[in-house]
Amino acid sequence: MMVNVFLLVLVFAPLTAVQLPGLIKKRLIKETAIYLILMASAFVYSLGEVFNWKLPNPNTFLSAVFDSFSRYVFGESYIFK
Repeated sequence: MMVNVFLLVLVFAPLTAVQLPGLIKKRLIKETAIYLILMASAFVYSLGEVFNWKLPNPNTFLSAVFDSFSRYVFGESYIFK
């Protein structure tokens, strides 16, 4: 199990080490924040797979948001048909 965690760190650390300095150097603060949020959530969900955590399905939240948006725009739900 610790080998899996080490492999996760081995994948996520270089990705962050390559992308983050360029974002910070260009002073892209909003993009840096979004990048860190997405990478952190991906890392947590990856750890959840390794340790068999009961994490919520992100598709449920996204479906609710997009269904509400489609009802607002089109007047009916197209996602859950």
